[in-house]
Amino acid sequence: MLIERQLENDFIAELKSMPELSASQVVGSREVAAAGDTKSEEDTKATIVAVACGFRQNDAFSLTPITMSMSITVMTRAELDPTSGGHDTVIEAIADLLSRWHKDGNAMSEALTS
Repeated sequence: MLIERQLENDFIAELKSMPELSASQVVGSREVAAAGDTKSEEDTKATIVAVACGFRQNDAFSLTPITMSMSITVMTRAELDPTSGGHDTVIEAIADLLSRWHKDGNAMSEALTS
């Protein structure tokens, strides 16, 4: 498995475990559907959080450490969240998680190391 896929999956698992995102659909760019299934938008979810991990970049030729950028896109259907209250809750929860991880690198390493 690509480490980019694993990192993306670990990050998605963290987001899905957050109570503030329980009413949101969280998807990844590398998610694989089971045979016969299709990935589609869940009509009952007002907010979709899409996660994509970029390809690794070596800081120097063939040497560690590597850098992998993560992209997080939050889309909310206006007809299901006209005041953007739900959208703001999701954005704030993700920002809080990233801030906590910035302050506590060990917590981030625990969550994203496999």
